Amino acid sequence: MQKPDNNELEESIQHQKDSEDSLSLSRERYLNYESMLLGEHREAIQNENKIFDPRVSTIEIERTARVASQRPSGKAFAVSKNDTGKNMIMNLLLNYQMDNANEQWDFIIKQMMWSFWSRVYGQMYALTPWRVRPDYIGNELFLINIYDAFPQPNVTVQDADWFIVGNRPTIQWLKAQDAEVWNMDEIKELANDLKNGEGEVKTQDNQTSYSSQIQFPTQKGDSKFPRVQTFTEYRGDKWITWAKRVNTKKGREYLLRTVENNDLEGKLPVVAKYSIPMFEGNGLGPFQRGKSLQFATNSILNMKAAEWRERLRPQLMIDPSNAVMSTIKYDPGAYWFMKNPGKDVVPFEKGGSSDAAFQQAYGVMVSAMLNSAGTTDTSNSQQIESALGKTPAALKAQAAAQQSQDFWEQTMMESSMKQVMERWIMQTVKNLEAKQALRLFEDEIQAITEQYPDAVDMFSEKSGQITVDKSFFTEDEEPVKFDYKIETGSTAKPNLEQQVADVAEILNLVDEKPALIAKMQAEGSDVSATQLFKEMLTLRGMRTEKIIVPFEQPMSQQADPAQMAMQDPMAQMQQMPQEMPQPEPIPQYEDPDINSVAQELMGGLGGIPSV
Repeated sequence: MQKPDNNELEESIQHQKDSEDSLSLSRERYLNYESMLLGEHREAIQNENKIFDPRVSTIEIERTARVASQRPSGKAFAVSKNDTGKNMIMNLLLNYQMDNANEQWDFIIKQMMWSFWSRVYGQMYALTPWRVRPDYIGNELFLINIYDAFPQPNVTVQDADWFIVGNRPTIQWLKAQDAEVWNMDEIKELANDLKNGEGEVKTQDNQTSYSSQIQFPTQKGDSKFPRVQTFTEYRGDKWITWAKRVNTKKGREYLLRTVENNDLEGKLPVVAKYSIPMFEGNGLGPFQRGKSLQFATNSILNMKAAEWRERLRPQLMIDPSNAVMSTIKYDPGAYWFMKNPGKDVVPFEKGGSSDAAFQQAYGVMVSAMLNSAGTTDTSNSQQIESALGKTPAALKAQAAAQQSQDFWEQTMMESSMKQVMERWIMQTVKNLEAKQALRLFEDEIQAITEQYPDAVDMFSEKSGQITVDKSFFTEDEEPVKFDYKIETGSTAKPNLEQQVADVAEILNLVDEKPALIAKMQAEGSDVSATQLFKEMLTLRGMRTEKIIVPFEQPMSQQADPAQMAMQDPMAQMQQMPQEMPQPEPIPQYEDPDINSVAQELMGGLGGIPSV
C-alpha cells in the first residue's frame, strides 16, 4: 500500500462529483430505455390501458444471439520473436481463463450481456481484474452496472486519464482484505461508525435501475451484513479507493486503499463496449434511436384497445322517459325495463373508419421501427410492411440491411474483446506467480509435442497436464510482450444450414467435375469425400465415429484372382499372351493371267486386299 495522500483523495472525490453531474440527464434517459425493455409505461399515456409492443427489445435480443453467442477466438503472438511454444502456451492459458472467469455469470453470458446492454444505454463498461481465489487464479471479466460507472467526461475510455467505479461491499469483505494493500485503520474506523449507524449510505433514485426502484422501493439495509458505498478511481499509475462518510463532522471520507498499477503499462483496467461511438465519449444505441417510435406505437395500440373495449361494451343511447334507468346495468342476466325494447335503448355505433386509420398508423410505426433496426417481420402483410413489401428482391434487400447492422455490432464486439484479451495477456505475464496446471486434450498434446518439443519437460503424461509459471514468459529478466489478433466473426453465431449447404455443394462438385479432380491429382493433390462428409455430419451435430466406419469387403465376395480369371473370359484374354494374327496363304493358280489378277485382288493379310 502506498502512503495515503489526502490531496489525491480530494481530487478523486471531485472527479466523481464532476462525472455524476455530467451524467444526470443521461441517467434519466436510462430509466426510459429500461422501461422499454421491461414493457413498462414509465411516461404517462392518455388512457388506463398499458399495452406495450416490445418490438425494439425483441429485435436487439435476437441480434445479441446472432453476434455475441460464441466466445472470441484468436491468437497471441510474442513480439520479440516467433516463439511457437510461448504462443501456444499463452493461448492455452487464455482459453483456460475464459473457462474459469465465471464471477457474476459464465463468461459467454457476460459477453452477451455486454453486447446487449451496450445497445440499451449506448455504451457499457467492464473491468479486467486479476483474481486470486482458492479455486481460481487468473483474469476476470467484470461487468460494471451503468449506475456504478463514472467515466471522465467528454473523452473515450481509451483516452481517459481516470475512470471511477462504485461498489457496495460488506464491512466483512473489507475486513478480510490484505493488510499490505488496504488501510486497515480506516476500515476499522468505518466498522465502528457502522455500529453506531453512521456509515451506511442510502442509494439515491438516480443511482439505481428502473427495475430496482420497482422491486426494492424501500432499499432497506441489512443490520448483520451492512454494505458500504465505496468508489475506486482507476488511473494509469495507481488506484485509489475510498468510502463515503455520512457523519460529516468527522471530516474527510475514508481512504481505504492506494495501490500502484504496474500490470497494464499505464492502461486503465476498464474496457468500453460502444454501440455506435460518439466523439464526446458516449455511445448511441438502438433503444435511443427507437424510443420515440416505440412509444408512439404503444400509444396507437392503447387508443385502439380503448375502442375495442367500447365495442365490446358499447356506449348506450337511452330514452329516459321510456326506460327504467335503475335497471340499465352491464350484468349477466340483467333485466332492463322499458316501454319499447329495441328503440328506447340502442348502442352508439362509431362506424368502422377507425379500423383503416389504425392499420395505416400502426403499419407506418412498425415499418419505421423495423427499418431503423435493419430487419423485417415476415408475419406482416405488405400493407403493414409498407417500406419494401414482400417480394424476393425486397426480402433480399432487407436481409442485406440486417447483415450490415449485425456486422457493425460484431465489429464493435470484437474490438472490445480484443482490448480485454490484451489486458489479460499483460496481467498473465506479470502476475502468474504460482505454477498453473492446464489439462490438455489429445490434439493439443500432439500439437505441443510436435511443434514445441521443449515443452515435453513441462508435460505430465500421467495427469495429462502441462505446468507453467511466470518464468516461462520471461526473457533476459524482462517479461515477454505479446500481440493479440482476434479471429473475425468468431463471436457470431454460425449459420449451420449455410455451412452444410456449402459442404454439400462441394461434394456435388467433386462428383460432377472429374476433370477438376484429375488436374488436382496431376498436381499432387486430391479431395477426400470422406472428410467432406464428416464435416457435414459434424455441422449437423452428429457423431461421425458412429456413422463412418472402416470398409471391409465381405469374405463371401472375395475370390482368388486366378479363379476369377478362369471364370471371366475377358480376364482370360487379358491373362493370355497376345500374339499377332498370321496371314492366310494366298491360293496359287496355274493360269498365269488368272494367278496375276488373284494376287492383285487378294494381296495383304488374311486375304484382305491391302489399302
